[in-house]
Amino acid sequence: MIVIKRSIILALDFGYSLNGDTLSSIDDLALATLNATYRYEDCIVLAQEKIYEQLARISSHDFVMFKLETGQSTSMSTNSGGTWQALIMAKSILDQYDLGYDVILIAHKLHFRRAQNQAKKLGINVMPALDVALPYRCYAAAEQWWCRNPFSWHLRELIGYFPLKLKGQL
Repeated sequence: MIVIKRSIILALDFGYSLNGDTLSSIDDLALATLNATYRYEDCIVLAQEKIYEQLARISSHDFVMFKLETGQSTSMSTNSGGTWQALIMAKSILDQYDLGYDVILIAHKLHFRRAQNQAKKLGINVMPALDVALPYRCYAAAEQWWCRNPFSWHLRELIGYFPLKLKGQL
């Protein structure tokens, strides 16, 4: 196995449940992120708040972690919570600590492409983690209606495309 040195892992929330006892995509994403920390030596994790909180509960592995506090994305607004704000915060941390702009993205498979495109818009180069399966399951208990199944996700992406494009976020 090849070990890659000093990696930045960016983990983005998707489909969280307000009831912490209910299984959600956050559990899947936290496990994928944790797996990536074992794969990439000496890594720094930039995790959106729900994944950060789950990692803090389940991990005893030693790595540097920053919390991206964006607030809950419970609407389709391009101004509150969500991917764009998380990416802006990640870019700020990358700038502040001179970490470069090449990051490994842990995101739900449905979310990965848009997150990758939005990151590129901000000058962040993202790639998927090697040998780490990205989550693909959707959960009916997701707080965000668009994360409950693939059809709802694609519908939301279709509806949300033009507002994101007009705001320069795509």
